[in-house]
Amino acid sequence: MIYRVTDPADANRIYEEHDLTALVEDRRNVFLSNGRDLAVFAWRGPGVFEGHLHFTSRGREAIGVGKAMLAEMPKYGARMIWGPTPVHMRNVRWFQRQLGLVSHGIMATPEGDCELFVMENLCL
Repeated sequence: MIYRVTDPADANRIYEEHDLTALVEDRRNVFLSNGRDLAVFAWRGPGVFEGHLHFTSRGREAIGVGKAMLAEMPKYGARMIWGPTPVHMRNVRWFQRQLGLVSHGIMATPEGDCELFVMENLCL
């Protein structure tokens, strides 16, 4: 079951590497989980969200969870989800394609080269 995370402690328990308190407290952002995987959809403008993932699920299970999370996003007004993925993270780039996001090529960022993935028209 996919649910919206509204308690920063819940998000921080799943994503131990960073303190997500401020991001969770900004209700424009959407955090979705199944209890062990976490998707962060950071609000970037009306209907536009930047996606980030922290998954422990793998393979087909992860694809199913990811698709279920994306299917929830129109409830929060999402029309487009985009996300830069570091080029060295080949498994994550493969995962983005399996979820239905479309590559818009490689772009330079302050953190290094990333492949930009976009999913549009979620509300249609």
